[in-house]
Amino acid sequence: MSQPIVSFDGNTYTVSLFRPDTTGSMKEEKLTFGEHLLEVCAAPESELASWERSQIKGPVSDDGRLYYLCAQPQDVGNPSLYWLKDKEEAEALRKAIGHAENEQWRKEMLEDEEKPCTFCGEILRYCGGDHGDEMRDIVREALRRDY
Repeated sequence: MSQPIVSFDGNTYTVSLFRPDTTGSMKEEKLTFGEHLLEVCAAPESELASWERSQIKGPVSDDGRLYYLCAQPQDVGNPSLYWLKDKEEAEALRKAIGHAENEQWRKEMLEDEEKPCTFCGEILRYCGGDHGDEMRDIVREALRRDY
């Protein structure tokens, strides 16, 4: 089984699942979600509402559960549900989503560290960001001038 691939840019998820085509060779199925929350789910078929089951276009796995990706819009609207082959694919997708989100978070943190401090102008990574003592000194000096 080819592992799912997930990328996340802070707003849009791109998920690549690999499915065999009619000849048996692997074909990429690409799903894109902007402003959605993604969750990998599993449930016995009997616990799903009929509208949910109708969206999951695949059979129950060998362990008697349906595995699926739930893409819930962040604003309004019903979720979209996508069939996952089995527990192994579901776990691999869950890990790939978590990894993509962590990488995006790390990237954003590094970008923030490259921004200049609004107080001293130094790059945040170097200034430390705590200017409480300096700000108190400035306030004291300003108060002295006012008298």
